[in-house]
Amino acid sequence: MKQTAVEWLIEQVNGYSYPILYNQNIRIDIPKEIIEQAKALEKEQIRMAFVDGRWSGQFEKSTSEEYYIEKYKK
Repeated sequence: MKQTAVEWLIEQVNGYSYPILYNQNIRIDIPKEIIEQAKALEKEQIRMAFVDGRWSGQFEKSTSEEYYIEKYKK
């Protein structure tokens, strides 16, 4: 099964200890609520991209890069 970008990022970051000065580490633990919110947001973005493309012909009119810029880089 493929991972989403959010799942991959969580796997890379969550629980990882980052070294800082004087041999001390900072451990990154993302709260479960934040993880679930991020996954839900990503799922909704994927759903809306599908809906936009299917019903408006968006992907026929522009490239995926143009769609991304229009939706997320405002």
